[in-house]
Amino acid sequence: MIKFSKNYSGFTLIEIFIVISIISIVTGIFFGGIRVLQPSMRLDGVVRNLATDLRYIQQKAISEQFNYGISFFIDTDEYQMLKYITPTTTEEISRKSLGYNINFHEINDFTNDTVIFNPYGSVKEAGTISFINSKQEIKIINIRPSGFVKIE
Repeated sequence: MIKFSKNYSGFTLIEIFIVISIISIVTGIFFGGIRVLQPSMRLDGVVRNLATDLRYIQQKAISEQFNYGISFFIDTDEYQMLKYITPTTTEEISRKSLGYNINFHEINDFTNDTVIFNPYGSVKEAGTISFINSKQEIKIINIRPSGFVKIE
């Protein structure tokens, strides 16, 4: 005669529902926290991207032995990378937008809101560019006379 054991192993339906509920609560808290941090993360990303573009333009000026620059358009929250072929002739390399809810706050000490790197990698004029997000947080890029780009 064969005996069948009634010792089943596994999870009950109630245990599965409890685990799913806990996972749902933790996920909701996580995504709620991310939403609060999103403006700060966007601001950090925009500042890092512009600092990278400034360093790229500086390297182009050194390697090609031309003046290169970035012009800022405060009204449209955009910037344009330029190559100065002659003092009066420029060639646009690219144009970029700051993105959603990130704005220029102030651009200080640059003539015509333009940073110009010479073939030695230094800048024509030193200054700062500041940005502001929807939470009124401000980030600053400082460009020194030597061409050093620093995020503050």
